[in-house]
Amino acid sequence: MSIQQRSIETRQNIIKAGKACFAQGGYDATSVSAICEGAGISKGAFYHHFSSKQELYLGILEEWLADLNRMVPNFIESGSTIPESFRQMSELVPMVFQLADGQLPVMFDFWARAARDPELFEKTITPLKEFETLFASYIQRGKIEGSIKEVDAEVTSKVLISLVLGVLLQGLLAPDDTEWGHIAKQGVSWIFDALEAKK
Repeated sequence: MSIQQRSIETRQNIIKAGKACFAQGGYDATSVSAICEGAGISKGAFYHHFSSKQELYLGILEEWLADLNRMVPNFIESGSTIPESFRQMSELVPMVFQLADGQLPVMFDFWARAARDPELFEKTITPLKEFETLFASYIQRGKIEGSIKEVDAEVTSKVLISLVLGVLLQGLLAPDDTEWGHIAKQGVSWIFDALEAKK
């Protein structure tokens, strides 16, 4: 195995151990030592890849969001119209829970922390803003193609993001209460039933 391959494997082991430790003990209770033990590495190896526990967590969050970023355009381009594309994209919500893989409590804790830390806030809010911009551009495309009624694309995008975040929060608070992926799909369907321009 080459040095580069070993480095990539070590980084992935750190991320895997970090996910497990964060999910089990929470962000505050997780130490770099515990992560190193889980990954089977030294602290020196950890700090070669990540400058801090916070940077590791942001790396995990970015990896999670990168998976979503790869999937969203595929769903959007698969529909015959933009409303149909968004309905199909609602299939992603169950995948969001799967990709989060026990990280939702840590994620919401981290976002609460970000509200008190301007630098951290900027790093965590940026992905949400990027999704808002992306969704707004697709809604605008729907207006141009005539499949969506005249509507404020930015506001509609914020509503969609709020729906998904609300479902994630309820899934965190009451994971066994209902099938939250189905609720999200139904909500998206209702929104686009109202917005779709009937021909």
